[in-house]
Amino acid sequence: MLKVFVVLVLAAVVLGVGVHYGRDRVESAINRGIDPGLPGEIQAHGWAPVTHGRPVAAQRVVFVDDQVTTARCHAALGTYSLHIDHRFSFQPASAKVKAGCPGRALRTALRTATGAKVESHGKAERLVFTDSDDHVVATLQG
Repeated sequence: MLKVFVVLVLAAVVLGVGVHYGRDRVESAINRGIDPGLPGEIQAHGWAPVTHGRPVAAQRVVFVDDQVTTARCHAALGTYSLHIDHRFSFQPASAKVKAGCPGRALRTALRTATGAKVESHGKAERLVFTDSDDHVVATLQG
């Protein structure tokens, strides 16, 4: 009787450890693939395109109400959608970007973007856009 009790206790302990380990692994995988705060996070502030490793503040854009707009001259670059699973799509605006107004290069890059994620970069955050082959097509710093 004592042997059966010890075996049952050991089985319960092993099962408990296994369930705890498995749950942690599944939660970790889900959290990497889904970020419910991502859409709100990119709308929190303006984003400057990163060129040669440095953000170009004069070319900042904002993501508000499903629109990408330049901060300096308020030109609409297009509409976007961003899902909590990091899927991104962009539809460029039909109007041309005025000469001297930033955003042409970014609009071209966002056309090919299919994914987006926010990464920490020192004290700043970087918004990284990737294409279907997971190549970086644009990087913005907030």
